[in-house]
Amino acid sequence: MMSVRPVHRSLRRRDPARTGGFRRWVAGLTVVPLVVSLLVGAPVEAAAPAPAVKPVRPPVEKLDVHGGPVSGRAWAQRRVKDAPVPAPVWPAAGTARVEVGPARGLYK
Repeated sequence: MMSVRPVHRSLRRRDPARTGGFRRWVAGLTVVPLVVSLLVGAPVEAAAPAPAVKPVRPPVEKLDVHGGPVSGRAWAQRRVKDAPVPAPVWPAAGTARVEVGPARGLYK
């Protein structure tokens, strides 16, 4: 019986298990995640909760928008009397008559 040889060596399929590529592939799949997990760092315990802090009281002295003390009085303003709003005036009801002729060119 005759065996058929490929025309060129590059045309022959190579088994990765025989060439060592399979071992390199498995080693890479094992080592890379291990190295990445080591780069992340070791877990650290959570810090103790901060002690409760009492809220700070606002300053007694009033400050203006620029941070300076407020002095003097506000401007005197005239008081406006509230007047009732007048009732709306609606137009009276009416009737309309519309005559529509036959539609031309729409339906044949």
